[in-house]
This record gives sequence, C-alpha cells and structure tokens, in this order.
Amino acid sequence: MLRNSDRGISKVTSVVVSDCAVIFLNNTGLLNPKLRDFETILDFVRKVNIKLISSSDESDPSVLTSCSIAYGRFRYRNTFELGDMTKNYFVGWPYVRAFSDNEYGEPKILPGQCRVLSENLELPSLPQRLPFVLLEANGKYYYFYWMLDRDHDI
Repeated sequence: MLRNSDRGISKVTSVVVSDCAVIFLNNTGLLNPKLRDFETILDFVRKVNIKLISSSDESDPSVLTSCSIAYGRFRYRNTFELGDMTKNYFVGWPYVRAFSDNEYGEPKILPGQCRVLSENLELPSLPQRLPFVLLEANGKYYYFYWMLDRDHDI
C-alpha cells in the first residue's frame, strides 16, 4: 500500500484553538516540495472556507473567515509533558509573521480575505491551473480568491 509520502503528497495537519487555526505540512524528506505543498495548502484553505461559508444545516451557521499564510521552517511537537500537564506546542517565525499580519498588517485584512506573505516563498513561476490562477500578486502579498472558480472573476 502506498502512503501519501510515497506518492509525494504532503499531509495537512492542523492545530485549532478557539478562532485560530494553524495549518502546516510535514515535508521532511520530500524533494522539491515548495510548489506542491503550496498547492496543497491553498486547496485545503479553499475547501475549508467553502465548507464553512456554505452550511446547509440551519443549526450550523455560516462562518466567514480571514487568513494570513506565511512560509518557512516550523516546529510542532505532538506532546510535551510537564508534571501532570500535557501540552502540544509549535514554534517558528511563519506563525509569528502570519499572526502579526492578520492582526496588524496593512492594509487591514478583511473578512473573506486570504492573503499569502510572499516573503520567504521563493516559488518558480506558478502553473496556470487551480488554485494558482486564483492568486493575485500585490506588493508583499498574494491575495487568494478562494471563493472563485475562475481567474476571470477576480
């Protein structure tokens, strides 16, 4: 049986606390993962946002999110034990940059917006297919129009 890593597919992991979600990929040991992993993250963000906004259950309200995505080295440890307390932790500048951008970035990020900090991304030219065609470069950001199906609608 082939695992995702055998096929070169990265698994999305998330840590969700209240109204904040940290999503990341473990691409350790995979060759040239940047473009593939960027596509995986964009697809994941797109699917989650579409699911949250298009709730068909009246008891489950629609949710409009905003997000900032930053690229870089990141460390997550599943459990850390201290006395009688078990904690999970994550550390890395991408988390700090994404949080700071979402809270204090200019222009202020609006509900429904998703933007990617281009710092440290260093990608080759982007393919002309979904989800990449839903990105728009603007200064230090790529704006990701996850709610669209075609680049003509941007």
